[in-house]
Amino acid sequence: MATPISSPHSYIPLLLLLLTSLLSVAYSEQIPSTSLTCGGTLVGGPVAVTETILPTSGNVRMYFVSDDNKSVFIVNSRTHEVFHSKDEGKSWYPIAELIDNFPVWTIFFTEVETGKDELTHYVYFLTTSSNSVNGDVMWLYKSDTDSFERVSSQIGFDFLFVSPHFLGKVVARRHYRNAQDRATTSFFVTSDAGKTWEHMLDTRSYGAARWSLFAGDHPDRLYAEQLLDSELGISQLVYSDDFFKTILPVPLSQSSYYISGWAIAKKRNRDASADRLVVVTCEDRHCLSSQLHISNDGAKTFETAKFPGKDGGVTEAEDFDVLDVWDDDDYWVSIPTRCFPDSNARCKEFFRSPETPIEFKSYLKDASAFTKYNGADGVFVSNVYTKADGKLISPNLESSFISYNKGSTWEPIEAPLQDSMAQPIDCAVKDGCSLHIHGPTRSHSYSWFYSVPNAPGVMVANGNSGISLSAQYGLSNVYVSVDGGKNFKEIRKGPHVPEIGDHGAVIVLVKEDKVDDTLTYSIDGVHWEDCKFTENPLKMTNVRVSMGWDSRNFIGHGQGKNGTTVVFHMNFEQALSRKCVAADFENWQVPGSQHAECSFGEKKFIKRRKQGGDDPCFIDENEPDYGFQVSATPCECTEEEFECAPCFTRLGRNGPCTLVCPVSAAFLPPGVEQSSICKNGEVTYPTVGGYMKIQQSKCEGGVPLPEGQLRCADIIPGGVLNPGTEGSSMVLIVIVIIAIILLVIAGGVWYLWNNNTSFYNAVSYSLGIEDTEVVSHFDDSDNIQLELDSSDEDSF
Repeated sequence: MATPISSPHSYIPLLLLLLTSLLSVAYSEQIPSTSLTCGGTLVGGPVAVTETILPTSGNVRMYFVSDDNKSVFIVNSRTHEVFHSKDEGKSWYPIAELIDNFPVWTIFFTEVETGKDELTHYVYFLTTSSNSVNGDVMWLYKSDTDSFERVSSQIGFDFLFVSPHFLGKVVARRHYRNAQDRATTSFFVTSDAGKTWEHMLDTRSYGAARWSLFAGDHPDRLYAEQLLDSELGISQLVYSDDFFKTILPVPLSQSSYYISGWAIAKKRNRDASADRLVVVTCEDRHCLSSQLHISNDGAKTFETAKFPGKDGGVTEAEDFDVLDVWDDDDYWVSIPTRCFPDSNARCKEFFRSPETPIEFKSYLKDASAFTKYNGADGVFVSNVYTKADGKLISPNLESSFISYNKGSTWEPIEAPLQDSMAQPIDCAVKDGCSLHIHGPTRSHSYSWFYSVPNAPGVMVANGNSGISLSAQYGLSNVYVSVDGGKNFKEIRKGPHVPEIGDHGAVIVLVKEDKVDDTLTYSIDGVHWEDCKFTENPLKMTNVRVSMGWDSRNFIGHGQGKNGTTVVFHMNFEQALSRKCVAADFENWQVPGSQHAECSFGEKKFIKRRKQGGDDPCFIDENEPDYGFQVSATPCECTEEEFECAPCFTRLGRNGPCTLVCPVSAAFLPPGVEQSSICKNGEVTYPTVGGYMKIQQSKCEGGVPLPEGQLRCADIIPGGVLNPGTEGSSMVLIVIVIIAIILLVIAGGVWYLWNNNTSFYNAVSYSLGIEDTEVVSHFDDSDNIQLELDSSDEDSF
C-alpha cells in the first residue's frame, strides 16, 4: 500500500495545500536592453546583438527547456534568482515571486506532445528556505498557460526524475530520518504535477530511478534501486509498471549486490529508440572490484562484460570507473589507474566491445582524455601522457592523436602551415612536431575539443603546436577544421569558447577568461570576422545555441563591471538571409586515416553545405538527408582496416599486434612445434590469428590478413608466455625475492590488524573504512551521450 509523503514524516494540512496550489507568479516588467549591429564586412549581412544587464551578479546557468528553443531560463547559482525568456534569449523577465521568497536551488523539465504539432513543457523549480539543504517548496511553470504556480510545500526533495511520456508524472528522491531515527533515502511519485505525493520504495543513499525509454514498455515503467539491507548497503535493480506496488527484479546474474551505477542509453542514429541498460555492481560496499552488466534488448537479458586479465586470459571482475563514450555499434569503457606517485592524475586505458559478444579489447593506454568526434562515425581524439624509454615522464606532458578507425590505429594531428597572423609555423610530424589540443577538464569546462552531430566535418579545438601540449592553458590558441581533422586552421590567438549553429553554417568564438568587447565568427567556414558586440567590455563565460544546434540565434553570458551578469542575444538571420538551394550543397567525403581515403572500407559521402562562396545561405531544418550518408563505394582493404584479434594487443601506439595469451598451437603456423620456436636468436616470431577485420569495415580484396607476432623475450622454459618480462633467470630471481619480502610484510600487517587494536583503529580511521560508501560511476546530469535525466544546463 502506498503511503502519502505527508505521513508520518511531514504532515501537510489539506487546506494549506489547496491554498498554495492556487498561488501563481506574475511576470515583472521586461528588463531593459540595448541593441547594435556588427560584422557583415566580409560576407553576408550584419549580426544583430541585443544586450541585457540582469539585476544579479555572479555565475549563472542557462537552460533551454523547449523543443522550439524559444523558452530559456537563467538561474543564478549563488543567489538562486531566476530569469525567463520566451523569444530565444532576446528579452528577459525576472520571476519576482521566486526571487523574493523562495530561492531556486535547481530545476528539472520535460516536454510532451499534447496535440498535433503541439508540444507542452513543464519546468519544476525546487526552492529552499535559508535554513534548508534540500528543496522545501516546488514551483511549476506550464508553457501551455504561460504560468507559474506553487504546487508543494515541505517536501525536502534533492532530485527529480520527470516522465518523458506524461506531463505531471514525476519521481522524486528524498533524504530524511524515519520513525526509528535512521537516515533514509526514498523515492516518491506524483501524477498531478507535484500536488500530492506517494511513497514508492527505499533506496541507497543517492540512488537513482529512471523512466523506461525502451520501445514496447508500459509508459509508466520505472527502473529504480531498491535497498535490501540498510546495514550492509546491499540493493538490487528493480522495475515496475504500477509505481512499485508490484516489484520485479532486473534479471542480473546476482540476486543481491552493491550498485555502483547504472544508465539507460540509446543509439545516436536518427531513428533509434533506447535499447541499452548498463549496470555496474560491486562485490562489497568499498567497490574494490566491480562487474559491468549490459543489456542490448531493453533489459530483458544481460551479459556480463569480459575484460583482458592480467594473466592474459579473460576476467569478468575489474576496477573500472565510467562508461565515457557511446557509439551506434560499440561500447567504450575506461579503467583509470594512478600512474604518477606524486600526483592525482589518472592514466586511463580505453576498451571497446561490440554489442555482442560483450568482450572488451584495449585500444588506448596512458590516456588523460578521450573524445568522440560527433560529425562522423569512428573518429576519436585522445590525449596520451608522454613516455621516454618506456616510462611516463610527467602529468604535465601530454600529446594528442586522432583515430579514423575506432581506435585501432592512432596518428598525430597535423599542425597548420601558418598561424592566425599569417606567419609560418615550422612544425612537421616527421620531426616529432604536431598539433595538440585540450580534452575535457574541470578547469576549462567550455573550451575543449568540440563538435556536434549535425555539422559534418566541423571541429573546434584549443591547443598549441609543438612536441607536447602546453601545461599553460593561457598559451593555447583556437583552431578549426572543416574537413574532419585532416587540416586545422589557427583562427585567433588565445583560448576561446566555441559554439556551432545552423547545422555547422555558423561558428562563434568568444575569448575565455579575458575582458573583451569582440567575438569572432564565420558563416561560410572560410572567412573569419571580428564583431564588436558591446560598448562595455566584459569577461564572457559561455555562448550557447539551441539544443539541436540548428538555430541562427546564439546566447552568450558573462560578467561586466562589479560582477553584474550580462546576457547577449546574437541574431545571424540577417547575416544568413538566403535559404540554401540544391546548388549550395556538396557530397563531402568522410575522412579515413592520413594515409587512406576510405572510412571503414568505403568511400563515404555525406550531404553538407559547401564551404566558402560569396553568398552564404542558411540551412532549412527540414532539408532532406542533410548530415547523413548519401552514397558509398567499396575500397580495397589496407592495413588500416584490420585490428588486433582477441589475445593480441598493440605494443606502443601503432605497434604490431602481439600475443598476450599463453602460447598454444592455435597461434603457431601449421606444422610448427612450440618447442622449436625462438631458437635462432629471433626477437619476434610470427603467429597466426593476430589480426581481424574491423567489424564495420566493408573493404574488399587488397592486402591479405597481416601476421601477428609473439616476443621471444617473453618465452621462458616450458614455452609459457610471461608478458612484460625480459626472459632472463635474473629477472625471475628478483621477482621471487620481491614476492618473499611482500609475503613477510603482508603477514606482519595481517597479524597487527587482527591483534593490535591501535593499529586497526589507526588504519581504519585513515582509510575511512567504517564510513565508506560505494562511489557511483554515473551521475544524474544530462549529457549528449547518455539519455539520463532532463537537465540541459550550460554544458556541451
